[in-house]
Amino acid sequence: MEGRGPVVMRSKPELQSAIRDGGRAVLLVNVRSRRGRRLYGTARRMLREAGLEFAQVFPVNDPSRLRELFADALALEPDLVVVGGGDGTVAEAVTHLAHRDVALGVLPLGTTNNFARSLELPLDLAGAVRTLRDGKVADVDVGWFESTVPRPEPRRRPGPATATATRSRRAPPAPAPRRWTGRRRPRRSRARPPAARTCGTSSPTWSASACRCGWPSTCRTG
Repeated sequence: MEGRGPVVMRSKPELQSAIRDGGRAVLLVNVRSRRGRRLYGTARRMLREAGLEFAQVFPVNDPSRLRELFADALALEPDLVVVGGGDGTVAEAVTHLAHRDVALGVLPLGTTNNFARSLELPLDLAGAVRTLRDGKVADVDVGWFESTVPRPEPRRRPGPATATATRSRRAPPAPAPRRWTGRRRPRRSRARPPAARTCGTSSPTWSASACRCGWPSTCRTG
């Protein structure tokens, strides 16, 4: 981390003991998350009943201020930062708590809660509170990605394949007009082939083997 000296990291048992022995903890809840607004009061009550006290509580009404509020929370030098919200709130927390001598606690109050699911944390509020009270400190791997949005492909001029496909969709040319020559031509048989199929489109095309409409799933036996 640039601009910061070497961080003295306590061992997991040491940090866990500090938290359980009355260490400093702060609570940050995104009340704009899926369930954060509805369960904020219930979460505060359940945490208090579980004996979990916080030096300061940060209810987040404006998610754009998360970076600022995490800086304020870390200025208190806590041993534990409990974050309530969805994956976006937890991801923001990880960017501030990574490589720090601070434990991260999670109250899954989002929509999918993939972070909590991947760590097999309880997704219900009561189970999450019990984990914060009786759980232990564990290491979590962190991965950094430059970007997750694929770059748009450059536009290409139509090539021969595109031009051919375009021509194939045009309507067939109109038949030449018939004229009477005074001679009778032999009548052709118009019987359908025994294995013919018909297409569910407005202009069916007959074939002795298969439907040629291009959509085999819409074909049915004639």
